Amino acid sequence: MKEFVISWPRPEEDLYAYLKSLSEKETTKHASDRETFSLFYFYKNLEDVLDQMGIKHSRLFGSRYKVPTSIDKNKIYLSYHSHSNNKHPNIWHVHTSGSVGYFTVDPIGYSSFSDVAKSSHYFEDSQKVDLNTATGWFESFSKKYIEEDMSRSYQSNHLPLELDEPYVFIAGQLSYDSVIRSHSNVNGQYYYNKIAETFGDKGYKVVFKHHPATYISGKSNQFYVPKHPSVIETKASIHSAIKNAAAVFVMNSGVGLEALLHKKHVFTGGNCDYKWVTNQIKNLNEIENCFDIIKKPVDTERIIKYIYYLHNHVYVDCYDIDSIKRKIQEILNQ
Repeated sequence: MKEFVISWPRPEEDLYAYLKSLSEKETTKHASDRETFSLFYFYKNLEDVLDQMGIKHSRLFGSRYKVPTSIDKNKIYLSYHSHSNNKHPNIWHVHTSGSVGYFTVDPIGYSSFSDVAKSSHYFEDSQKVDLNTATGWFESFSKKYIEEDMSRSYQSNHLPLELDEPYVFIAGQLSYDSVIRSHSNVNGQYYYNKIAETFGDKGYKVVFKHHPATYISGKSNQFYVPKHPSVIETKASIHSAIKNAAAVFVMNSGVGLEALLHKKHVFTGGNCDYKWVTNQIKNLNEIENCFDIIKKPVDTERIIKYIYYLHNHVYVDCYDIDSIKRKIQEILNQ
């Protein structure tokens, strides 16, 4: 049986020392802590599963964000936060998914770089699952996720968004994010401006929220709040902003996946692994058609089946040993 080589996501002492400073109570309050907590448990449980399966494994340090350059065909490499142009039978790419606690282990990459984002067969397979099974899981999962205000990015303690007028919500992204720079169909700022203009001129308010890292990363985010009288900037939690929106617009942010948990009309301006159940914007002129689309009912059956399938057949639950074991066996079967 092949040995697994695990690219460690950060210096070992950081991952373990930071966990010691956390409690489960704290991680339910702060998404940034929750994310680190899940990162630790993914790698801890991954090594435990490999031990249980009798699979030899080792750690590779100093290889974050890049595929190992020297590949031994007798080993399988779990590369962290990386992507490649082609599938390699010995390399799988690990990254957090759009859902807290769930990871992707993909043959090509993460997020917009992933096989799930590029190959339609995942969506096609998802539509074959039993609707009752998918619905039962979806309702339970989405209820917990929304009520606990879960999100990959930290949600500050600002007052909830309270707006009586109809509105659409734009989740801003970071201009320097790899997924938006590599896999956008339209220019981000022009996209935001066009949405504000289109819906503002039709009597809608347009709620805009910057990515939380805009205020704390220290890097310069080139995107600004659209300049239109209809626009309202908010720092409310993401679920508060989504809750009463007529539609949610993203480029390819994980917020789009969270909006699907609310069963919203979601519009995506870039490639992502959940795009198959959204309205995909390929050019700015298509935004004019969005007003008519949001007047129609959301196709919730497609959403429910696909979100269920992602979380139960594609993603890996970092806290579920069986989920990790199934993924390891899938890799071995390849």
